[in-house]
Amino acid sequence: MVKGTLYLIPVVMADGAEAKSLTPFLSETINQIKEYIVENEKTARRCLKFAGLQTPQSELIIHDYGKHERGFSLKPYFEGLEKGQN
Repeated sequence: MVKGTLYLIPVVMADGAEAKSLTPFLSETINQIKEYIVENEKTARRCLKFAGLQTPQSELIIHDYGKHERGFSLKPYFEGLEKGQN
């Protein structure tokens, strides 16, 4: 079985730098992904919206792996990749 691709998507840190940092490839890619592992859910949702996410955010699966979640296993987060989902 073909495994999915793990994309590392940067979150823009500097105010006003979003337009300079986001590429057409990024916009295209985020619209093909339904499951995300993020450090901060609120920041990630805002970044996805700015990058042109067309999928309703209510349809996304977002795993919050911030500083308070670091003691848990990551294995469940990668089940989609094992099934061939990006």
